[in-house]
Amino acid sequence: MQPMDANSSVTDRSRQHADSPTGVQRAIAVLMAVAVDWAVWERRGAALGVVATVFFVGGSVWWVASPSRAMAWSRRHPALDALAAAPLMFFALAIFTTMPLLACAAGGVVAGAVLAGVRAILDRRRGFGTS
Repeated sequence: MQPMDANSSVTDRSRQHADSPTGVQRAIAVLMAVAVDWAVWERRGAALGVVATVFFVGGSVWWVASPSRAMAWSRRHPALDALAAAPLMFFALAIFTTMPLLACAAGGVVAGAVLAGVRAILDRRRGFGTS
């Protein structure tokens, strides 16, 4: 059982909202994914654009098609969910900087490791994952 905290009602509402987004939120998610994907294609070319399409458009379509499943997976696999920050940071660096792709990848790995560590510490403090 997870401990209750002062923000539990906010957390519960947030989880319910993420499990059942409105049609407008779903449309915005897909449009944002397509916009980021387009930016990758424009700035870094077709090879990286294809990877961005799989990551961003594929991920948003999965969430739009079955948000409760996507959120349940995220809750069951918090470490993998936190590691999603690595490709997000990689693509952000690839879009907004002129750094070589290897440097973008290194930045993504560092960001993913830091955020995964922070998530693990916070989950441990909150008592998540303990019986």
